[in-house]
Order: sequence, then C-alpha cells, then structure tokens
Amino acid sequence: MRDRNQARPGDFPIGSVQSRAAARAMFAEQVSDVFIVDTSGLPSLIPAPLSEYVDYRDCIVREVIRDGGSGRTIHRRTIRKDTEEYRKAVEQGHD
Repeated sequence: MRDRNQARPGDFPIGSVQSRAAARAMFAEQVSDVFIVDTSGLPSLIPAPLSEYVDYRDCIVREVIRDGGSGRTIHRRTIRKDTEEYRKAVEQGHD
C-alpha cells in the first residue's frame, strides 16, 4: 500500500529527475495481476492444433490469455520438439 507521505510525480515539474524518480517508485509498487499457469508436461484433454503454437526452434509454445475480474491469466504450454509428446502430436495430425 502506498505511503501518503511518498512523493508523487505531480509534486515536481514535468520531466524533472524528481518527477521521473517518483513515477518509477510508484510503478515499482504496483502488484502484478497477471498469473501464468504452466501446463507443460500435463496431459492435454483437448489437443490443440500445432498451428496454434509458436515455433521457438527447439520447442513450440501455446498461450491462451484469459481476462477475468481478478486479473489476467496466461495458460502456457511448452512442448519440446525432441519429446514423444511432440512426435505423437505430429503423427495424430494435430497440425
């Protein structure tokens, strides 16, 4: 929670060193409302097409972003290309 005695950017001239420092301090205090749920390695009940994944050379990554009342949740699944999971996905035609 912010201290009422803490300096705010508006207390100083626009663009001043003090104003920028106060803005950085306020920003640093903010609590992130983004949650990342990593589902890598868990069984996939509904396989997604490989076209929904982003290729990162040695792995593929799929993210589903959901905005809710309590914040944003990112569901992330990473599949390494040298795994059986990747080979099965390609064989089953999820592409």
